[in-house]
Amino acid sequence: MTINQRVAHFFRVKKITQTEFSDKTGYSRGNIVNIIQGKTAVPKIDLVQAFLIYYPEINIRWLLLGEEPMILEENYQTTEKLYIQALGKKEIALIKAQKQTDETIMKQKKNLADYEAQMKELEGVMNKHLAELKKQKIPHNENLKKMLAQLKEYKKEITELKEKEIT
Repeated sequence: MTINQRVAHFFRVKKITQTEFSDKTGYSRGNIVNIIQGKTAVPKIDLVQAFLIYYPEINIRWLLLGEEPMILEENYQTTEKLYIQALGKKEIALIKAQKQTDETIMKQKKNLADYEAQMKELEGVMNKHLAELKKQKIPHNENLKKMLAQLKEYKKEITELKEKEIT
């Protein structure tokens, strides 16, 4: 079994989805997919670190070399404690800060997606009302026009935020 197959096997055994792993560890879902599909022959050390930090019960020798057992039956927290002891206080603080940052980014992405969905819904409702006014040959309501203009401004801001997120 290759390391790629072992990662996939661990996910199956622990009933972890690629998305859950990505959300929990901050490890890119695309990279996970590439590893599992064998497109990435040798995963980088950050994958091993993600397993050590977020899944300390995994036997890293099994993950890297295939040496059984996959799960450390004895107190797997010993492995986590050894790993943490090997790190300095600054590294631990950085890991914690990175985890908090990743969680904040995930929340912001979700909020951004929620706002975008709400805006699309609102735009649809407003356009429906505008079409109804046109159909009935009622002069356009200036407030409705202003609201549509404001909505377009919000959409532009969201697009700019997304572009910043990508870069």
